[in-house]
Order: sequence, then structure tokens, then C-alpha cells
Amino acid sequence: MQRYAIAILTLSSAFISHQTIAAGRPAPAVTTYEVKAQQLDTHFYTSGILKSEKATQIRTDVAGKVTEILFSAGQKVSKGDTLARLDKREASALLAKLEAQLALAKQQLQRQEQLIKNRAASMEQRDIRLAEVAGLEASIAIAKIDIEKLEIKSPFTGHIGSSAVVVGEWLNSNSTIATLDATDTLTLSFAVPEKHLAAIHSGSEVSLSSVAWPDKLFTGNINYIGTRINQDRGTIDIEAAIDNREQLLRPGMSVKVSLAITKNENALLVPARSITYQGDKATVMRIDAEGKAKPAVVSIGTELEEWIEVTKGLNAGDKIIDRGRLKAKPNQPVKELGGKGSKS
Repeated sequence: MQRYAIAILTLSSAFISHQTIAAGRPAPAVTTYEVKAQQLDTHFYTSGILKSEKATQIRTDVAGKVTEILFSAGQKVSKGDTLARLDKREASALLAKLEAQLALAKQQLQRQEQLIKNRAASMEQRDIRLAEVAGLEASIAIAKIDIEKLEIKSPFTGHIGSSAVVVGEWLNSNSTIATLDATDTLTLSFAVPEKHLAAIHSGSEVSLSSVAWPDKLFTGNINYIGTRINQDRGTIDIEAAIDNREQLLRPGMSVKVSLAITKNENALLVPARSITYQGDKATVMRIDAEGKAKPAVVSIGTELEEWIEVTKGLNAGDKIIDRGRLKAKPNQPVKELGGKGSKS
């Protein structure tokens, strides 16, 4: 009996000693994160192509010899600016000849009308003179149009490309002088799967990035949604207007496109490092009112690079361990070093 008593006393002393050590151990220091409801946008990512809002080739309407080139490659021109002139001496001479013939025809018409008053000419002769005047007036109008065509003007505001045309060169009708692109606003063309069609609206914002400007994000708004689904690809064509007044983007660029397809105004996001996984089960360490760490099983939603959406298991206002969770023991107190409460 004495040996048993000694053994029990020894075990009791060891248990008391262990409790004393545990009670004296300082609580592990952790940083915490207060869960708050915030907006979470789910994005669809794809690639797209930029093109000019307007683009054309500047061509001659008539044949002629180039007398002036009034633009430089890359220059911004306004609608109506004269870009080049062709030799108009022959056309001007023809116009002068027609105007002289018209003046004579009008004089003859006046004499004819006077003769009619004096009953010395017939109405038929006057009608012939009237037809001559009308025909010459029409010819003069055409001649003036032909002269206008010898001045090649910009059809809209944009940036003009390079040109191989030189002064003194003879150009045939429909010869190309240069290209013209309206680039203050570019059109972004891309396609999205038909399953996202309900989330796409005219005016919706899109974001894009280019390898040429890796640190810059460009934005625009959808202004066209296709009328048909591409049955081979199961996609619908989308276009968006992109502000390019800085002239950083160029027609023909391939870009990465981001489009928000869902918006959750009350998403609960937590730092990805605050979650641990055991098989299919995800848990966080929640701090209760007594400052103790309590494991909480959570359901996972959208996963971002550094943040994860929790759809079940937490509420706004809950405080969880952000850093130091491996030092925390379930149902044991922890020492908070502070933290933050929203996705930055």
C-alpha cells in the first residue's frame, strides 16, 4: 500500500507541475484580421484586338500631277484640312472658257428676248438659247467640282500615315496618297462565351493592358453587342470604345481584356494565408470574445491571388488570425498584435 501511495503522489505532483508550467506559458503573439463586407467583382479574361474607330486610304478622285504635299507622316489632321494639291491649270482654263461661253450665251438670250418683244423672233429660238445657258451652267458646276477634286482633303480628324508620293509625280485616278486613322478613340474587338451574355450590357466598363505598357491599365465602355452567337465557338462578338487621347495605343495591337461579369457588394474576403486545408475541409482560427482561438470550418468562393472569398462559416465583424496561426492552439488564448479589416 505504501508503494501505491508514493506512486499516486508522484503522478499527482507531475500533473500539478505540468499545469503550473502551462498556466505560466505566455500566449502566442498573432496578427488578426477583422472580416468586413466589401465589393467583389468576378472577371472574365480574354484577348482582343484594337482597331481605328475610323480608317481609310486617302485616294485621288481624278488624275493629275502633284504640285503640293501638305502633311508629314504621323501628323494629326482635322476634318477638311487640305492634304495635297494636283495641278489645276488645265481645269482652271476650262472653267474660264466655260464662264466666257456662258456670258456670251446670256447676252444672246437677252437679245433673243428683245426680238421676241418686237415680234422679230420665235419662242422656239428663245428656248434654244435658254437650253444653251442651262447647259453651260451645268458644265461650269461640273468644272468647279473637278477643280475641288484637285485639292485632296481629310475626310475626318485623325493621324495620317507615311506616303511615297512626291511633288511632280503623276497620279492616276484612285491612286493612294496615304492612310488616315482616327485614333483618339479606338475600337476594342473581343468575344465572350454565350454563358456570360446576361452579364454584358451596353456601357459596361472593360479594362485592358498591353505588353507595350505593362504598368498601365486602360479602360473603355462596351458600345456594341453582337446580334448572333458564333455556333462554332459558342461566343458572341463584343466591341468597346477605348479612350486613346494620350496616343499610347495603336490600331492592330493585341491586348489582354478584363470584363466584370458579376458584382457582389457584400463579399467576405480573408487573407489566403489565414486558411488551412485538410483534404476538402478549409478552416480559419477565429478569435472569440475571451480572446481564445477557435477553429472555424469555412466554405470557399472566389479565389484571388492573395485573398479568398468565404461564403459560409464567418460573419462580418468576426476576427480571425492572419499571421501566426500555426503558433495558436485551439481554445487557447492568443495575444493580438493588431491587424486590418479590408482588402487593400
